Amino acid sequence: MSENYLDQVMEKSFAKIVEFLLDNPVLDFSKKDIAEGAGVSRRTLHKYFPRLEEMGVVKKTKKYQDTTLYKLNEDSENSGKY
Repeated sequence: MSENYLDQVMEKSFAKIVEFLLDNPVLDFSKKDIAEGAGVSRRTLHKYFPRLEEMGVVKKTKKYQDTTLYKLNEDSENSGKY
């Protein structure tokens, strides 16, 4: 496999995560829910999640027992770029 192919697959996974959040802007999700909804593995989500937080695409909304919930940060300039 070429490096270019792997880059494309990784960017596609990132885009799937953002697309899921854009399609569900008012709901709160656990990381597990986001991974399932986006059709990516939890490992893939955990790889990209710091980037999503750094870009301000997602924000923490609630903590329920041991689970943190997140949603699309509609105030972020980066939310609609993908």
